[in-house]
Amino acid sequence: MQRIAAELHNAADGCFTTVTKPGAILDVCAAPGGFLAAAMALNDPDLRVRACTLPFSQGGYKVLLPHENNDAIDINYCDVTMLAEDFGVKIEEIPASHPDHNKFMPRQFTIDEQYDIAICDGHVLRTQERASYREKRESIRLQNSSFVLALEHLRPGGTFIALLHKIEMWRIACLLQTMSRFSDVRVYKPKCGHAKRSSFYMIAKDVQSHSSEAKEAIKTWKNIWYVATFGTDQEVYQAIRDSGPSAEELLADFGPQLITLGRPVWLTQANALAKAPFIKKQK
Repeated sequence: MQRIAAELHNAADGCFTTVTKPGAILDVCAAPGGFLAAAMALNDPDLRVRACTLPFSQGGYKVLLPHENNDAIDINYCDVTMLAEDFGVKIEEIPASHPDHNKFMPRQFTIDEQYDIAICDGHVLRTQERASYREKRESIRLQNSSFVLALEHLRPGGTFIALLHKIEMWRIACLLQTMSRFSDVRVYKPKCGHAKRSSFYMIAKDVQSHSSEAKEAIKTWKNIWYVATFGTDQEVYQAIRDSGPSAEELLADFGPQLITLGRPVWLTQANALAKAPFIKKQK
């Protein structure tokens, strides 16, 4: 992960350098901690770090950062998809019949807590035991809860780094369009770790996190998290569909920009796949 971080940092004009000194970084789904290790090496020694990560006992990775006895590193061992009160849902209002009733958590972040850089590079872990209703929805729940925490606590002018998959997917195209309304969006596919896969990184700089567009995005993501947590499969589908524009609107407003963003991502993947040992060349 530190090699990937170095490649991202060089390709995006220093995306791991904070905008204030000594600076503060939030990493949602941080373990094992490669990105944070790279960021800490690139910034002021007094850099403040907050990391959220799934506990090892629940199927998460071990944190490899030397965080013990380091007051600058605050690690929250939690499932970020269960931070109900951070997403506007009071614990006492959650029905006792909900399969995860006892797993929802009270507020973990203060309202005025802000960071220069927010990192969201988590993915759904097979090692985590989950209620059956979450199986189809977990990637949606994780992405939206992570994006809410990151954007809501990002300092205006800060940097937002997120791992995404399939830039051509409708939901991802809509997300990139949304982010482009209040930030300078770039994408990059690291050659040292993601070249053959569909994954890539969104790097949004100069994020105007207090703008009306950003606040509307946070509201939308909270609603999708809520429906994916408490609603039916049909309601989840409808919430995602209603959260974005029509196909005609997106293509007219964002189509050319999406192609410009996607072309180097697709080219990197195509070149890597052409050289992959599991691709058999025809004689």
